[in-house]
Amino acid sequence: MDEIAEWNLLASQFAELYGIEGGKLYVSWPPPGWEIGDQSWRIGGLDNDRLVARFEALAERAGVMLGAAIGPDALVRWLDELKQESTYWQPLQEERRLPNGTVENGVGGIILDVCTASQDHCYRLETAAIQRQLHGPHTPITTTPTPGPSASHFVEHMRRQLEREEEIQHERKLREIREGREPTESPHAPALSDAEATPRSLSAKYLAQFPNEKIKKLDICWAAGQHYCEWKRWLRNAIKKGSTADLAFRGVLTSNQRPGEYRKQPRPDGWK
Repeated sequence: MDEIAEWNLLASQFAELYGIEGGKLYVSWPPPGWEIGDQSWRIGGLDNDRLVARFEALAERAGVMLGAAIGPDALVRWLDELKQESTYWQPLQEERRLPNGTVENGVGGIILDVCTASQDHCYRLETAAIQRQLHGPHTPITTTPTPGPSASHFVEHMRRQLEREEEIQHERKLREIREGREPTESPHAPALSDAEATPRSLSAKYLAQFPNEKIKKLDICWAAGQHYCEWKRWLRNAIKKGSTADLAFRGVLTSNQRPGEYRKQPRPDGWK
């Protein structure tokens, strides 16, 4: 087997997959003791089983290249390799609410854009193989890992991922309410207070309280004393947290009241 060529091919295949999925795929690990069943990790960020399966197949091949037996163990071997060696690994503070109402904190981890992380690590292993071929099998690796994403990139990417997962959870809960079933909670979803929740998730949570009613966005704006243009800016996080507009919208959305109950003065016709 030409190890150098194999690592190079895998790197290009991870890069090709990145070109399709756009860097959305990530792998996360819950804090110790929070695992569900035997699986201590999860792949998320993309609602496309075919692309997830493609990543798992490439990761399994990489794990076999590292010496694991073909199958699930090889996939785990590659993810553990990334967790231990990739600079894309980031610790992640999480909290969950227990059945007795108490909040438990723990530290898990996440690798954002796991396709790029895999591509970079394949190149590093290729470099190590070249070094062994040139200087002998016991030559230490002297390559420098490619720097991972900056802290600001990590925070922004994580915010988008959490926001997307919150929206998915809201749609599921709303569907369960309409079907007359008790809403279920996702075991991996972080328990966010209303003060920490994103504007979109807070809006979704508020509207879910009235599943059989048509709550108008303009009525929410009127109740908050803010114009619709400010609502749109708030939803896309263009308004500073803690500002007057932010607190006004959060006040309405956490009140458990309909807009007309929160502000009894009728909205004028044509007001925007």
